[in-house]
Amino acid sequence: MSSLTPLLAKQIEELRLIISSLFPGKERLTFLDEEDIWNGLLMHYVDPAIDLTVAKKPQYPARFRVDINASDICCIVQVPSEYEGRLTTTAPTFAVKGNQITRTEQERWKDLIETQLKEIGDSESVE
Repeated sequence: MSSLTPLLAKQIEELRLIISSLFPGKERLTFLDEEDIWNGLLMHYVDPAIDLTVAKKPQYPARFRVDINASDICCIVQVPSEYEGRLTTTAPTFAVKGNQITRTEQERWKDLIETQLKEIGDSESVE
């Protein structure tokens, strides 16, 4: 990953962690913009022998959705280009979507995510 900027390399590393934490066959991460580029960067991260010229650098920040097969609800995440791995500086944005989700449920999810991000951010500042 030496030809990538440190910020992009950190983002790719964290995306790999997210992907590896998903339950195979039950949860899925899909890039919403420049899917081929982001997937190519992830493949290069796993196998540096893959030619990075094939994996172009993205023009847009990482934006992806995480789906659970048994649910109508998904989470959409946008990672700022300047995200450096610390939630206290530039946190990703999250949105919970679904065909049957009510405004109240969306607000509940939003509050839950904000609470969890704050807890993670607080633990970062203790380090």
